[in-house]
Amino acid sequence: MVVSIRRAAEADLPALTEIYNDAVVSSTATLDLVPWTAEQRKDWLLAHNKGSHPLLVAELFAGEPGDGMRPAALTIAGYASLSPLFPMAAYAASAELSIYIDRKYRKRGIGRQLMSAVLETARKDPQLHMVVSKITAGNAASVRLHEVYGFQKTGVLREIAWKCGQRLDVEIYQLAV
Repeated sequence: MVVSIRRAAEADLPALTEIYNDAVVSSTATLDLVPWTAEQRKDWLLAHNKGSHPLLVAELFAGEPGDGMRPAALTIAGYASLSPLFPMAAYAASAELSIYIDRKYRKRGIGRQLMSAVLETARKDPQLHMVVSKITAGNAASVRLHEVYGFQKTGVLREIAWKCGQRLDVEIYQLAV
């Protein structure tokens, strides 16, 4: 299988919503409590891929590079986005990073490919200075991924959220781009 990273399109919205909603109902990777409909996520999608806020998807294809055939897309395996960290204009040089991978495709390096691509995009943006991730404490895979790319833990919001019957800390990771 071949993974291709590209900008998200409106046609991707159902797959992106499904990936996100799986995290909503099965994990503390997101602190949303209620799944979204694709229609509810439309404004989120449309707010990306302009300015300093890319939304990239990892698309899987059948076949191997150089096999002489144009491969057919199989599925969206995950996505990465940079979103406004806060709405005030003074924060425009900072963005919040989110990466979600479909559970069927985890542990295949797709998160790393998305992280590389979204950070490359951020580094080419003259407006961006800081990328921030808010990681629910205990999400070891996300912490490892961020540390591989040089993110540093800069703070903890203690017992800031309630999900899955427990109070949760949120750890702040930052990377200057």
